[in-house]
Amino acid sequence: MVKDDSGHLVDGLRPGFHVFEDGKKQELKLFVVDPLPLSAAIVLDTGMPDSALQKINQTYSAWWAPSAYDEVSLYTYSTRSAR
Repeated sequence: MVKDDSGHLVDGLRPGFHVFEDGKKQELKLFVVDPLPLSAAIVLDTGMPDSALQKINQTYSAWWAPSAYDEVSLYTYSTRSAR
């Protein structure tokens, strides 16, 4: 996985590019272009405090960067009754 200076995943790389880490050129030992699809189920407890749900919403992009090949299901549940 290759990320740019902003931490975003770099897509569409082809052989012949160079990767630098801490200013030093890194040797690539494996290069794969084929997408590796991910299937995931996310279970969200909506009964947690609103402040916790807001933190999840704010950090969503940091822990999930889906590709066009991924499959995702989102399930919610709550242990408190709706008002």
